[in-house]
Amino acid sequence: MLTKRNLSQRLLALFLTLASLALVAPTARYEPTAHAAQAAAAQQQRAAAPAPQKSPAQAAPTFQPAQLTSRVLSNGLEVVVMEDHSVPVVTIELAVRNGSFTEPPELNGLSHLYEHMFFKANRAAANQEDYLKNIDQLGIAYNGTTREEIVEYYYTTISPNFAVAMRAMRDAARYPLFDEKQFEQEREVVINELQ
Repeated sequence: MLTKRNLSQRLLALFLTLASLALVAPTARYEPTAHAAQAAAAQQQRAAAPAPQKSPAQAAPTFQPAQLTSRVLSNGLEVVVMEDHSVPVVTIELAVRNGSFTEPPELNGLSHLYEHMFFKANRAAANQEDYLKNIDQLGIAYNGTTREEIVEYYYTTISPNFAVAMRAMRDAARYPLFDEKQFEQEREVVINELQ
């Protein structure tokens, strides 16, 4: 049977492994995936086609189609960017190939527990109340989901807050504090959800 300390250590080890895989700086140049190459070819075809002429009465606002770019870093992390400037909103998501299918029976619920801990205290935001107040004042929405094969964490905000949201994602993923009191509270929540 796992003790609380042993479970905390395993949770920390799991997180550090995932964070090192997901957030290590690339050492090699980006390699576009086949999907990105297909999207670029389709865009070139659209650009080469003559645009139909419209009278001023028919003219409507023109929007650029969303640009999808996908690259795999040398550490295996796939970075997907869908650029669309029709609205000034940005979502930053970290998706980890982990979930209930990857957990042995004695660690059942660990992925979900870590999802709950993701938005708790970290090195940059040791006081969770101040952290959440700052995030809320900036209008940054955040949440996470845990499924069988994937755990996702995201921040959505207006474009000018992109850097703030990126730092929040980095700090939550790389520098968690795993406060014992918060850990116990969330552990009870997850156990109740599982039941």
